[in-house]
Amino acid sequence: MSKFYGFISNWIFTWFIIGSINHLYFKRYKYKFWKTYAYIAGAAADTGFNLNMLVLFIAFSAVKVTVAPHWVRLVLVLVAISVGVGSAS
Repeated sequence: MSKFYGFISNWIFTWFIIGSINHLYFKRYKYKFWKTYAYIAGAAADTGFNLNMLVLFIAFSAVKVTVAPHWVRLVLVLVAISVGVGSAS
C-alpha cells in the first residue's frame, strides 16, 4: 500500500510553468500580439493580486487574528520589495 502524504497541491507550480511557456511562445512567435496585449495582461494580473489582498484584508479584519512577531512582518515586507510588489515602475 502506498503512504498518503496529504493533499499536496502543485497547481501553483503548474500555473507558473504553463504561464511562462505561454508567455515565451507569444513573445517569440506572435510578437505583434504580445506587444499589444502584454501590458493589459500584466495590469490584469496586478489588479487580481490587489483584489485578492483586499479580500484577505477584509476577511482577516472581521475576526480576531493574532499578530505575527515583528520579524515576520519585516521578512514579508522585504520579500514584497524584492519581487517588486507595489512598485510604481
